Amino acid sequence: MGPDGQPVRAGEPVATPYRCPKDGGRLLKKSGRFGEYVECENRAAGSCDFRGGVPVGVPCPEEPETGQLVEKSSRRGTFYACWNYPNCSYTTNSLEPGKMTPPRPPEVREEANRKLLERSARGKAAFAKRRANAAARKAS
Repeated sequence: MGPDGQPVRAGEPVATPYRCPKDGGRLLKKSGRFGEYVECENRAAGSCDFRGGVPVGVPCPEEPETGQLVEKSSRRGTFYACWNYPNCSYTTNSLEPGKMTPPRPPEVREEANRKLLERSARGKAAFAKRRANAAARKAS
């Protein structure tokens, strides 16, 4: 809702100079109820599921070919993270060249990402199990 109490219409998607890290398609900048975001042009067709925050223009130090840093916020404040999460878990609190978190060595990064993906898979399995149990209780 706008300040006048009337619904606000979302603008048309705008093409960005960035490419999708999953399939190489163009990224479109869109606006939603939680702010602006980018989305792969192939998402509507169902061939790609990439959606992320608007890049701040700084490539990810750990994945410079496909990763871009996006602004995120938490209860502790603003930080910047790679849009390839959970495949890349790089984060930093500042974009100033001398204050950015240095990239981790490849073996440390791979181990951290492996643990992150395992934790994510366990969480998804637990959620599916709770959902199935709730459906079974509802059916009986």
